[in-house]
Amino acid sequence: MSKLSLDFVAIDTNVFGHLVTKPAEESVHIEILLVWLYDNNTRLIVDSKSRIANEYQQTLVERLKIHQHSLYEDLLEYWLSPNSENMIVTVDHKEDLMKEIKKIVKIGRKSIDSIFVYVAIRSDRALITNDRKDIIDVVKGDSKRRLKLLDVARKFGFEQAVIFDSQEAISEICLPSKDR
Repeated sequence: MSKLSLDFVAIDTNVFGHLVTKPAEESVHIEILLVWLYDNNTRLIVDSKSRIANEYQQTLVERLKIHQHSLYEDLLEYWLSPNSENMIVTVDHKEDLMKEIKKIVKIGRKSIDSIFVYVAIRSDRALITNDRKDIIDVVKGDSKRRLKLLDVARKFGFEQAVIFDSQEAISEICLPSKDR
């Protein structure tokens, strides 16, 4: 496997949400992951129309108010503040890549999940998500939806794109194997 590029990553809203809403013993790995990425100057991949930034604002700011997690305030400020150093990807809903993604991702009420997947694949980088229903689709230990999304990425020539849940990201990003 070739070297995973960690200059930019897409991080689904639910990863940040789990950091502040889950008990500490369930979320400590997320804190470790986010700090490791911060220490390695990793920035976010976002979309040009600020749908990801709006999702962070609408979903996470409310959770932070409810849970009042000043413990993570500085860490979350780094990740959730608008930043010109983030990678900005223009999302084209008419592009074949997006059409293929939308066929696989369960859209439900909103299409933000497909946008997170799109920006990660389009930039040939990692998506970190804990969305086991709409993106990873874990059924009896098998990630069928994730595998289909990665097949689409390869079909369109994006060989480095990967999708991890936060637990996998710890072992794959923070504790990489020697052959990387």
